[in-house]
Amino acid sequence: MEQDNSDANGSTTYEEIMGIQKSAPSAGEGNTIETSSEIGGITGATDALSKRLLDFRKWCTDEAKIKIHPSICIVNGEATDGTKNAPVFAVAPPNGLSENTAVATSTTQVAQGRLGMVDGNAERALYERTMGCQIWTAREIKKDEIMMTCPRSAMITPDLVAASDAGRAVLACCKRPEANECNFWDVFENTSICEAQVTQKVASKPGAQLLVKTLRERDLAEKTFKAATSAAITSEQHELAKMGTISSRAPFLAFLIHQRFSPEVTPPVVTDGNADLENAMDDKNNAISASRRIRPLSGTPATFGPYARTLPSSLSLPICWKRNELALLSQCIPGLQPLQETVATTTQLATEFTALLKAGILTRFPSIFAPGVVTWERWVWAAAVYTSRILPAGAYFNVGEEKAEAFSPGNHKEALQSPPYIWDELGVMVPFLDMVNHEVEAQCIRWEKNVPGDGDVMKDESSRSHLPRAVLTRRVKKQQQVYFSYGDDDFSNHKMLVQYGFAQMLNKADVARLGWGLMDAVGKVDAPSTYTSLIEDLEEDFPFLVYESSDGQAINDWWSDDRLTLLETEAFPAVENSFMSSLKMGKKMTGSARSDGLYDPILLTVSLVSTMPTPELASLMTKIKSSDGDNFPVMISQRHQRVLRSYLLFVFTRKLEKLLDNLSTGLKIHYGSLNLWTRASEGGIRHVAKESDEDTRVGWQSFFDRHAYAATMEVEKHYYALAPDSCVLTLYDGQLQALQTSIDGLLSVEKFEKGVLKQLEDLGFILLNGSSEDSSGIVQVGNGTVDSCRKDESKKKDDGKGSPKKKNRNRKRNSSNVASTGDRPANIKLHIGNLSYQTTPSDLFDFFSRDYGRDNVLECHIPAERNTGKSRGFGFVTLPEQIARQILNSGKKYAVSVDIAQDIAFVQTDRMFRDFSTIWGMGPVKAGDQGQTMVVTMTITDGIEVAEIVAVEADHHIAGVVEVKETIMNTTTETTPAKENAATTIMNMGEVIRGVLAEIVTGDERAVGKERIENRLEIDHVTDRENALGRDPGTRRSPVDDLEAGRCGDREVGQRSDVIAGTEIVTASDAAPALSMIAVETRTLLVLIE
Repeated sequence: MEQDNSDANGSTTYEEIMGIQKSAPSAGEGNTIETSSEIGGITGATDALSKRLLDFRKWCTDEAKIKIHPSICIVNGEATDGTKNAPVFAVAPPNGLSENTAVATSTTQVAQGRLGMVDGNAERALYERTMGCQIWTAREIKKDEIMMTCPRSAMITPDLVAASDAGRAVLACCKRPEANECNFWDVFENTSICEAQVTQKVASKPGAQLLVKTLRERDLAEKTFKAATSAAITSEQHELAKMGTISSRAPFLAFLIHQRFSPEVTPPVVTDGNADLENAMDDKNNAISASRRIRPLSGTPATFGPYARTLPSSLSLPICWKRNELALLSQCIPGLQPLQETVATTTQLATEFTALLKAGILTRFPSIFAPGVVTWERWVWAAAVYTSRILPAGAYFNVGEEKAEAFSPGNHKEALQSPPYIWDELGVMVPFLDMVNHEVEAQCIRWEKNVPGDGDVMKDESSRSHLPRAVLTRRVKKQQQVYFSYGDDDFSNHKMLVQYGFAQMLNKADVARLGWGLMDAVGKVDAPSTYTSLIEDLEEDFPFLVYESSDGQAINDWWSDDRLTLLETEAFPAVENSFMSSLKMGKKMTGSARSDGLYDPILLTVSLVSTMPTPELASLMTKIKSSDGDNFPVMISQRHQRVLRSYLLFVFTRKLEKLLDNLSTGLKIHYGSLNLWTRASEGGIRHVAKESDEDTRVGWQSFFDRHAYAATMEVEKHYYALAPDSCVLTLYDGQLQALQTSIDGLLSVEKFEKGVLKQLEDLGFILLNGSSEDSSGIVQVGNGTVDSCRKDESKKKDDGKGSPKKKNRNRKRNSSNVASTGDRPANIKLHIGNLSYQTTPSDLFDFFSRDYGRDNVLECHIPAERNTGKSRGFGFVTLPEQIARQILNSGKKYAVSVDIAQDIAFVQTDRMFRDFSTIWGMGPVKAGDQGQTMVVTMTITDGIEVAEIVAVEADHHIAGVVEVKETIMNTTTETTPAKENAATTIMNMGEVIRGVLAEIVTGDERAVGKERIENRLEIDHVTDRENALGRDPGTRRSPVDDLEAGRCGDREVGQRSDVIAGTEIVTASDAAPALSMIAVETRTLLVLIE
């Protein structure tokens, strides 16, 4: 790379290279040095970043050999990489402030005092207000196009770090091991082990002590750094770090610091004959003298400086937070675990930084770490960058290889030089790819691993072999951001916060942990005096209800040997006996409440055993003992089901109320006179005080809406919290939402049946509907006995679900099938227009709750602008159909509040469609199965609003079509021609829907006629449909008038369905489930555009 920022004497500074400081003035021009913040505020920082992004793009092409799609660009505010037609987003100062004032005050106040912050205020403002660098499309890119191809030599790997000058300097600060020869990594301890040792020491400490521990470690590192700087330790005075003191992460951090902050324009990765390292090798006491030399991979760029200098100037991980921001975690129970992890990371960073200072890293290697390059702030910055940008090592390996031990190099030059466990622990960094932001539903990138070519030599010319690359999984329009998912289905806000410094509101992966022990489920005891049940239990069930108790005698009486045996058999069949011994000694297991509407299978099972009435337990154990060693299925009577429902409500209610009480107390320090509603009754977290009520307590949801959205960004359909206080509130909200969702699923018998009981069936338990218990406790069903019930069940479920062996195997894996969301009543979504920009979803909920009841307000949503986060002035409220029509037919105007909103008008259009979101995986539609959802929007002038709604709904349905295709192809191991034809038909139908949508959204017409759609469907795809059914295409009728289907899942389809008017449903072949779904999709689309 040809670049020269040096003056006449050949010297330069980091600030000059980064463009955040002007060159030193010549004689007579004064002696002040102006920074970009003083010169041009954000504008100066933007210009400097644009230049660095341009240099990075050139480096990718010329040196790293990373091929990037020409329509892809890097954007950060108004800073771009020079790509033609790149989108530009103005980073304006807050309202009422000039640009320079904003930089000097607002940004400084937001960020001042955080750890790990580098560069100036203006540079940090670019990242804080735009979520860092973003990858956008300058032109449309089609599905399956390659976004980037990255050779392995361009990745930052353990081998590269071990070969680098910076990595070897860290090695030279360590004491030599006893062996005559060692690997580079032998002297470093596993980072996770280092931090786990700290975590064990602080696990029992309260939040206040954890906070103090973190601050003390920071202070110690700062003082040690100042002392080392002033003392100027010589090579004779240094003290080498003992083996195991420094973590394996430290060389990575040193590498990033060297490449980012070096005063050299192109800081070299490796220099031959480095004098400082040669001097270190002469000292036989340090590890570098005994370490085998590792060489970088052929083709490795000479420098990674252009990449390192585009990394963010600040990151908002908890290890960087200020004292008052960390205090938000220390005062509340849900914040203790992330705070413990922050303490462990901070302690290890401070320990190894202090050890490196004592080993002379500041003075012994001036050619690598010039004076001022290594500081405590930059050490933490590097740790935050590494944590938030590292990828699993599998990204480096060949296709089919997940672990380093399985790696097969193309030749000896590509062999891994670092131990496999180091690769698996540390991972790799992939330049450019790590600039892509996170979004789960909008992600459009698939990482494809390296595919070696002929002779195991990597090639990128062949269509069969290719280098590691990122491929687009869908079409991305012009000037849209490209997203990549950072985690799987378990990517909770806890992980987001600790690893990336942000949190997603209403994250379905959030869970609330709760402990469960034998004392938490005891029968024949009174309910706690502070507990109020949310449902009315039957009087006949009172003797069988189960609660918590501290009475030792009651616990022993309830947990008999039979009940303990059943608990071990059903809940913990594959767990060692020591676990059951721990439970008997009073220790607790960890269960969870989930936000996705499902229930923890282990918690369900232990609750099931805990609540089994004693007579039924005795009968079951008698049959088990007389079954000659065969497993006997657990059958759940009607009474047992009611007791189980009551107990689960008790468990989740108590946890919710305790958590709300803890938050109300802990957050008062930060939010003044906060007084939360801490009961699960009257709406729980959605509690709204009545105007006539003197109670001043506020519901959690109202409090959260007022405070958490102040520092969020809307990305696609989700809101992401960015500031620490907003992140912490979102973390707490995720756990509360999980508990509230679990409670909501138990409040009605219908939800309980379609949620909990459906999951229990999937786990292999047998539900006895319409059962009765005789005096002996033996359950009877109809005219049959328990044995006949078991026999009938095995006949009905020929797939093995009723088999006890199948049941136990499922629970050993701790797996749970997706429970059906069930049939839903008819709802209508009202469009609320003319809203004030200050109106929140909580305000809408409060207004409609007062007039129409809290339970009738199903959902409130106010869309916000993507770039500003401001309300768009309208919202949506979902209500039961009867109430919604009452509002529509009244013709009156409403006002939420004089101060909050203007008059609201409801205008119904002729556009309506059904929500079939619960169809997938449930079986075909039967008459009355699905509720009808109508979209009522304001007057349409150009069809844009309807087009947006159509696009959102259709994306959902198309995803469903693909899911059905995968389901039908995986129902059995055997592939039949009918199944293959059905799969082809499904995908063709999906393309038709996609094409119609394109015409609706982009065409001049506001809608496409029904006749035109029918013709397209018949001409293009009816032949495939008829072939799938085995019929003669010449005898066909319109696909929207006659479509055959049969069975799907375990449900039988009737002869006719009134849900899809004019569509006949009769028994057919194994292709029928797919075609049934097509019938739904076809009719949905036609109704939608009529």
